[in-house]
Amino acid sequence: MPTDHSVLGSRTSAGFLVALVLSLTFVAYSGVIRYEFVLDDTALIVENPAVHSWQFLPRYFTRSLWGFENPNLPGNYYRPVFYFWLRLNHMLFGLNPAGWHLTTLGMHLVVTLLVYLLAARVLRERLAAIFAAAIFGLHPIHIEAVAWVCGVTDPLEAALFLGSLLCFLKSRDRELRSRAWMAASLVLYGFAILAKESAAVLPLIIVAYKWLYGCPGEGDPGARPHGGRIVRAFRTAVPYLGLTAIYVLMRVRVVKGLTHTMTEMPLTTVFFTAPSVLWFYVKHMVWPFGLSAFYDPPYVIRIDVSNFAVPATALAILVGGLGWWARRNREAAFAALLLAAPVLPLLNFRVFLEGEIAHDRYMYLPSVGFAILCALGWRRLKFGSLRIFGQPGIQVLLTVMIGGVLGVATAYQSVYWADNLVLYSHGLKVAPNNALAKINLANLAVKRGYPERAGVFGPGNHSGRERATRPGRKGYPPGDRACPGRRKQPLRTRPRTKGPGRPGWRPQ
Repeated sequence: MPTDHSVLGSRTSAGFLVALVLSLTFVAYSGVIRYEFVLDDTALIVENPAVHSWQFLPRYFTRSLWGFENPNLPGNYYRPVFYFWLRLNHMLFGLNPAGWHLTTLGMHLVVTLLVYLLAARVLRERLAAIFAAAIFGLHPIHIEAVAWVCGVTDPLEAALFLGSLLCFLKSRDRELRSRAWMAASLVLYGFAILAKESAAVLPLIIVAYKWLYGCPGEGDPGARPHGGRIVRAFRTAVPYLGLTAIYVLMRVRVVKGLTHTMTEMPLTTVFFTAPSVLWFYVKHMVWPFGLSAFYDPPYVIRIDVSNFAVPATALAILVGGLGWWARRNREAAFAALLLAAPVLPLLNFRVFLEGEIAHDRYMYLPSVGFAILCALGWRRLKFGSLRIFGQPGIQVLLTVMIGGVLGVATAYQSVYWADNLVLYSHGLKVAPNNALAKINLANLAVKRGYPERAGVFGPGNHSGRERATRPGRKGYPPGDRACPGRRKQPLRTRPRTKGPGRPGWRPQ
């Protein structure tokens, strides 16, 4: 579907504005280039021989993410493309964290550019697409995915995911070589699901797009019978579903199952907890301040006002409003699906470590839909007689104000990822009940020669290493943060972590 350029201004001015957005995004995140390796970077990069030599390349496809420490222990994460990315960076930069941070930031810039291209395709308006790219690129909710080297799984997945989707859209253009674009889309999708599991929602996105927009040149797809539209939409997604089936077979063979339960809890707890977690994400999307690597969202075991009724009511109002908008605007419907579809797998709280059910990086891919929704609302703001550079003044002023606030907030909050001491200290300030932040800070105190301070932060004996020196239990590797018995006080649901495999202290 070609983009209508009639209302967008010249290509030159649009290209300049896109370059400006990418430059401002780079400046906002540029501080991360000076940061150290943090969190799981030590275990997955510094101490992991699998990324130090190409001889391990075939094993990337036969081991889970943490399977190189013990190949007999399956896990929940099968990401060979991520391992290939780590190996490539090690070949280029060795153990110099600056190079790793630079390529992670570069991947975020690539995704920001792809968001612009997708928004231009969907909205048919370059300026609105530039606004969407600015919202996405500068948003502080992406700090975790950009400032943390191993957080690159999300930008890597998003780049391949959006690239596949754009190639699919290109294949619908009659004047182009549709088969070549479709083949490229399938290849990129295959890489995307091997980078991170949540990319498997792409077939759903493609079905929805075909349902909403139909075939090129057929007129209003809503005028066709629903049954025929559904069949045609699913027929388009068959090749993607076939790749998904192959991936599932590979995954089951490597990780010894589709998923493994890491925290036992009844379905009622999952149901009662979901509204508060979803509302947590909504708040961070709209008000991205006070962000951290650690949070302590509660498990909700029964209906109460603050943790269930209030967020459930707010979500119902929000979903109702989006539904009303989507029924009247197919661009809004598509953007809402881009926002919602990648979030649904996150509601299976059983696959996460105890207490680690909410992290900002999980919103990396969903925020593409959020940015396009913001652009849809932005382009309706055309009231008033003020004109700036030939555009409605309210649009220009709002863009400058929002972009400035997001950019400053990103630059300010990214400093908490400079090193582990700053990261753990800030995490404990934001989430004082987070056991991982306490344990990591206590171990860091021992490592830096202050063993008397370790007991202030976390219980038990501390070895002085944040990652891999504590003795394992029940088959867990040494230092595994999923190892049972790490909490001094159980959560309200009293879930206990179990199962084979080392997922790391939280999902990558």
